[in-house]
Amino acid sequence: MYTLVQSDSGFSIGVITTPNPLQANGATGLGIGDIEIRIAPLTPTAQCDSVRITIPCGSTPEDLTERGGKDDFQRSVSLLHSNTRWTASPPVLSPDTKTSSFTVHPDKDKDKTLTAADPLCIKLSKVQINKMVGTTWVEVAINKDAAVRRQVTKAPPGFEFHSLEAKPQLVDNGKSTRLSWHLNKPAKLELNWVGFDEQGYAHESIRTITDGSQGIVLTADTEALHNHSFFRLTAEVGDSAGNNKVHCSLSTMVFVNRGTFQTGPLIVTGTTKVMGQAQLLAGSVKATGTDPNARKTYTPDTDGIVCASLTGNGKPAQITFIVSDAPSDKTMTDPNDPPGTPLEARRVTLTSAGDWNYTEFFVAAGNYFTIGGVSEKGSGISIRWIPLGAGTITPSG
Repeated sequence: MYTLVQSDSGFSIGVITTPNPLQANGATGLGIGDIEIRIAPLTPTAQCDSVRITIPCGSTPEDLTERGGKDDFQRSVSLLHSNTRWTASPPVLSPDTKTSSFTVHPDKDKDKTLTAADPLCIKLSKVQINKMVGTTWVEVAINKDAAVRRQVTKAPPGFEFHSLEAKPQLVDNGKSTRLSWHLNKPAKLELNWVGFDEQGYAHESIRTITDGSQGIVLTADTEALHNHSFFRLTAEVGDSAGNNKVHCSLSTMVFVNRGTFQTGPLIVTGTTKVMGQAQLLAGSVKATGTDPNARKTYTPDTDGIVCASLTGNGKPAQITFIVSDAPSDKTMTDPNDPPGTPLEARRVTLTSAGDWNYTEFFVAAGNYFTIGGVSEKGSGISIRWIPLGAGTITPSG
């Protein structure tokens, strides 16, 4: 996992370890690791006269190594792509031996300009990690500016946590996927999900996957996804006594085909189509009945428009719609309440005495509307639902 921080000097500083995370030295004495630091300007180019690297030395959980002398680990420095030569000085222990530092600079008379496309790579190799599980740090100071510290994790000896992936990684809107990963020691796992709900609003959730489980490959199913989603899986592990705990994280993305989203003002300069397939709800009086009080209820799962036309047969004909501005599980006040009473429903009345008459009204997703009976048998009626999307509409009653 490669992570970045920004310094006040105008450079990005990336740190990666091998293994990732580093492993505390165990009984086998194999706690050896590498640390690579990549430095690049935040602008296209910037001058870099020198870089000072400092690591903490000692035997505590906050220290990296007990051996920070000039012969205790290797140092190398280069540009990622070009051949400009840079030099790393021998590391020097502080007077209290609590830190070890060395300086990197370009060779004499060489160009001191760094580019964003060709970062400076500084590598500490064969560092002997101390025996304590914990969180330590690497400090980077560029051009003698204020130093930036980057945290580095030291996990228990032999700890392996890697290969988080989603199968499938591309899903249809409203479908879930399965995450899998490799974990070889007991750990408490938390899954953090950042995405969008079915209405297009930003959504974040955290849930505990396992507590103490381990295995070569573990899996977990996600929630239903409605847009591109970011997943971070964090393992909490500690030393054998349970005193010092660290957190290690993996991350992945899952992509959603035709995802739900929310937008502000939208300008479309090309051809677009937002309406789904129109649906005929009623094409004759037989479909609606003639009892004005016998209503059929419809609940759409996407925003849409109801379009209705009525033609009387020489006699006054009328049909009434009740349109709720709240979901069906909310209380709906009587549309006949006195004026000024806050309403959660609208009454839409369409009348005809022989002529053709027409009305339309909007219904939000999750709300509902009712269609009453036509008061005259010989009338002509057409009621259509035009969804503003690919949703459906469900009748009941």
